[in-house]
Amino acid sequence: MAGRPILITIIALITLIEGAVVLVSGSLLTASSSNGFVNDVLDTLDLATILKDISDIVGASMVVIGIVLLVAGLGLLMGWKFSWYLATVLYFVTLIAGMFYVAVALVDGEYVGLSGILPTLIAILLIYYMFRPKVKEFYKVG
Repeated sequence: MAGRPILITIIALITLIEGAVVLVSGSLLTASSSNGFVNDVLDTLDLATILKDISDIVGASMVVIGIVLLVAGLGLLMGWKFSWYLATVLYFVTLIAGMFYVAVALVDGEYVGLSGILPTLIAILLIYYMFRPKVKEFYKVG
């Protein structure tokens, strides 16, 4: 078995950090909506309940995504075969979301939305790298 490529180590560590940040952010968002913060701010509006529900859903989704990122990062470090597939799927999802974000920004004429270009380019580079022969050899992917 070939040694772990150095760039995989860097990608795995960044993925672990990203997963931890997303997990903590989602937890804090869910906790802040549960302690009545949203209701205190908008107690006179009927929107308070709707916003609380939305923040609960977004927070819970962020917790799940954070856990998936942590598993992917750990798996990338450990050389687990499934983590290659998981990371590759995450990069493709990022690519599609980034392209959609850029397309919507261009159609709406909101050039601030073109900030989706950077994540799209990074996703392209990561997908390319994950299919390099040494990386596929490390993860024993055909």
